[in-house]
Amino acid sequence: MAPLEGFEWRGLVFPEIDILDLRVEQNGKEIKLKSYRWPASDERKAVVFMMHGYGSCCPHTAVVAKYLARSGYEVFGMDMRGMGESEGVRGQLDNCEVIYNDYWQLIFEACKKFKIN
Repeated sequence: MAPLEGFEWRGLVFPEIDILDLRVEQNGKEIKLKSYRWPASDERKAVVFMMHGYGSCCPHTAVVAKYLARSGYEVFGMDMRGMGESEGVRGQLDNCEVIYNDYWQLIFEACKKFKIN
């Protein structure tokens, strides 16, 4: 099956990178989390916050973000601490609560900066 035109997996990048100043603490040290945004192509229908899996990073979801954006959804994501381009101890997941708190910070800051209700 031929891929959808314009939806190649390799080399696809989010159009907006590091759009939020997300800083958290890990092992007593402040670290920065890399954030991403793909604005909706037309009027925004809704907002999607994407979460990648262990050992991955947000750019791996860029093809899904692009598809959603073309369908009217604004998409946000971030690299979990220690993964992708985010700072932190590589591959270390402290616990689920820490990860969820990081994503709540992403959601809160995106809603504030981009006036999302």
